[in-house]
Amino acid sequence: RDVAVTGVQTCALPILLDSGRLTDSSGMEVNLKNCHFFATTNVGASEQRSMGFKASDFKENFVSSIEGYFKPEFLNRFDDIIVFDKVTDNDTIDLIVNKELETIIHRVKDKTKIRSILFSKEIIALIREKGNTEKYGAREIKRVIEKLIFNPMIDFLASKKSIKKLQIQVENKEIKFSC
Repeated sequence: RDVAVTGVQTCALPILLDSGRLTDSSGMEVNLKNCHFFATTNVGASEQRSMGFKASDFKENFVSSIEGYFKPEFLNRFDDIIVFDKVTDNDTIDLIVNKELETIIHRVKDKTKIRSILFSKEIIALIREKGNTEKYGAREIKRVIEKLIFNPMIDFLASKKSIKKLQIQVENKEIKFSC
């Protein structure tokens, strides 16, 4: 079942999309006439047996699924329906892993005195292997990084006094931290 409440689909979004403006409780108005809106859904995902990205030949069945779920008045407000292919090539997955690792690195550097955090290429391969599952696709990467890198790194840093440089490596399929 989709997470959007029926009232949002039938009342709030049409008003927002028709008027092109949004007013908050204090009367402040925002003009949205030159904005693009993107909506996502997992309707039809169960037929593909994976959430998120879909194979391009699945579009016809997917569109049929969402037409059966959403009212035509709601769907007619969208210019197009885009179905994304499943992420399968290692280069793209590695880009996602790198982006997520960089986010973690910036979070840690902003909150600590660490100036350099280095990780080996084996880290990326390990996260790709554990984080790109058939069931969840590449969405699992962020959770795997939290579990394998971020949480243990925080524990490691809590046990040290003053670290300026942190190295993260893989040894025997396990992640090791050193300073």
